[in-house]
Parts: sequence; C-alpha cells; structure tokens
Amino acid sequence: MNKLHVLLRLTPSENRKNRPEWYSKESSFRSLLAAIAVGRESGIEIELTAVVDLASGKSLSAPITELLGQTDRIVPIVGGNAARSWRPVVRYVRDHVAFADDDLLYFIEDDYLHLPEALVLLMQGTAEYRMLYSPEAEKNGKAGPAVDGWAPVPSGTTSFAVMGKAFREDASLHLRMSHGGGAWDELSSRALGNHETKPGLGYVLWPFTADSHWERKLSLRPLRHAVFRAIALFESTRRHREVVLRVPFQATHCETAYLAPGVDWEEVAERSSGGPARAAAEHTFVVHADHQDERLTETLASIRGLPGSLSRTTLVIGQGAAGDRAVQAAADSSPAEVVAFRVATPVDDEILRRFALTLASSPVVLEVAPGAVVTEERIAAALRAAPPEGAARITVLRDDRTTERAPRAAAEGEGSR
Repeated sequence: MNKLHVLLRLTPSENRKNRPEWYSKESSFRSLLAAIAVGRESGIEIELTAVVDLASGKSLSAPITELLGQTDRIVPIVGGNAARSWRPVVRYVRDHVAFADDDLLYFIEDDYLHLPEALVLLMQGTAEYRMLYSPEAEKNGKAGPAVDGWAPVPSGTTSFAVMGKAFREDASLHLRMSHGGGAWDELSSRALGNHETKPGLGYVLWPFTADSHWERKLSLRPLRHAVFRAIALFESTRRHREVVLRVPFQATHCETAYLAPGVDWEEVAERSSGGPARAAAEHTFVVHADHQDERLTETLASIRGLPGSLSRTTLVIGQGAAGDRAVQAAADSSPAEVVAFRVATPVDDEILRRFALTLASSPVVLEVAPGAVVTEERIAAALRAAPPEGAARITVLRDDRTTERAPRAAAEGEGSR
C-alpha cells in the first residue's frame, strides 16, 4: 500500500472569517489526529508534518502545543498571508520530503474538521487530485455524477490530496499561480486542465467587471489577476488532471457560510474537543543539533534537574544525528518535565528562535549554543535574572558567557551571536 504524507498548515493567528460558535483550531487538529489514528489502524502508513507559520509573532496555545507532540516533524516557516505561506510548503515538500510517485500528499489547513474515516476513504481513490471538501461557493460549477463515491469537480481550496508523480510535475505550476492574487487557488485548479466550463475572453476580463471584488477596477491588482487568468488558460492546454471530490463530504472548512452539508459538524467538533489542557511549559530551551554526546546528555540532565516548575520545559531541537539523540533523551524523561519538538527542516537560527518564541509561554527562551556545556547552576542563574512578566527576551547560554537579546531583535537578526 502506498504511503500518505499529511502536511498540516498551522498558524497561531486567526483571520476575520465568520466562524461557527463551536469552532476551534484544537478541535480541528484533534479531528485530524483521530482520522490519522483510524487510518493507521487500517494499515495505512501515515506521516504527519506540521508546517507552522511564525509570521504573526503570536504564541501557540497550550493545547495546540501539546498536540504538536503527536506530529512526526515540525517545519517552521515565515509566511504571512495565504499565498506567502503556501509557497514555502510547496518548496519544502518538493525539495525535502521523500515521496514515491504512487504516494499521496494531503495538504490541509488548520481550520478543517474531519470525520474519523476520512483518510481511509481518501486513500481508496485513484484520481491524481482528490478532495474531501469543496463548497458550492468555491467550486465555480457543480460536481459531476458520482462513481464509486467520487465525483469530478472543477476546483476547490488549497486543502487537497495529490499523487506524488503529479505533484512533482505540477509543483512549479502551484508556485506560479500563487502569485496571481485574488482567488489564486482557483487559478491553480483552472490551470490543471480539468475544468468543464468553456473558457473565453470573459473569463480573462472578469477582474475589470462590476462582479469582481476590486474597488479600483483599472489598477495593477486586477490587471495582474487578469494576466494570470490568461496564463492559467494557457497552462490548461498543456495538461489534463483528474480532480475528484469524495461524496458524501468527509471534511469541512469551518466557515459558517460554507459548512459541508449532511453532517452535524458541531457534534464532530464536540467529540474532537479534548479535556483540560496541559499546563503550558514554564520555559523554552533551544538545543542546537551539533552537540557532542556528553554535552547533550549533561544539558538535558541539567534541565530535568531544575527544581519545581523550572523542570516543566519545552525543548526545541534542531536537525542532525544529535537531534535524534536529543529527542530520544527527552522521551526518556517524564512528559510532564520535558516536551520535545523536533524541527526537521534546514532553517537558519533566526527561524529556529522564532519557533521557540512561538512555543514559549514565559518571558524567557534559553538557547543552548553549539558545543556549550550547560549546567543546572548556569540555567538557574539565567532564569533568576529574568525580566518581569511580559518583558520577554532570549538568553543564549555559551561556553564562557551569557548574552541577552530582545525577541524582536532576535527575530530580525540584530545583535551579536
């Protein structure tokens, strides 16, 4: 059986979309984890990667931080809006995820609810592109007649599944179309060549009509979108991908106006809601990947040995073999003491620090510099010198000195390393 790679796009911030009262990112995350568990029980090999957008500068909630511990890897990015956060995901999967041609890649946003059997049914399809959800308002056309639970559909959102071979061939297209502005996900769908609607000049000129959402019709943004509509039509002559929707719906986008019909999604959300959240970590430690074994062991032992609340720690670990050992060493600790997160992506130190701040719930993030010997006394001394609540900073523990810097400066790469 081919493998399923789930790519969850996660951000700490919320947009201004009209949400149901029962909506939460936690329930959405938990419903996805439940669907993954059902899939694995059925024999499907599933790998879950969480791509966390750090652009907002906000911290993740304690429940989301806890759920991240159930992912296979975490990829921090600095995106921003939907298009800018989509492109790093496409590049990461294209360049760093080992997937076979017959594997399935499932890109999913953090505001979707899933039914328990969703991923099992997703894997039963055969089309190159498959969706579990596509609202009427975003399809720009009706789905065709269903065959064996799958109906052809013109377009959807950026939450979709695609076969490995097709993604390899189409990755550059998804990157290009994301620069089109407006409904750029519709541009990507149109460019796949599956749309049954006969395109024409009216499609290209739509941004300049009264029906478009641009207030200034004769400006650069609608002009850009019109150009990309023409490009999408040209691309559609070069390929013809089969895009299908699972019916009945197995997932929904949690917007009040666009909820998938036929399911009591409030009940699904309630079933997916967890119990009391784990207390957020008191401090965040960033451990670089190139530690030598004995120094890594001593650092983790120092963290575990801190008294009382100081031992409740979020541990952020970089790449490499030393990172593997750090994860294992953290796993040997009590989960209440050390929660380990593996940042498995070739990112620079500044993004790693941003990720640490995203997880942090206290004013101090302690970064253990490469090769440093960190003792319990040095950590405790750094924490005693912590600023008041809200005056967050990063403390870098080195071999011979402790340096301080403000998070904003750290995020922007200011100050000496």
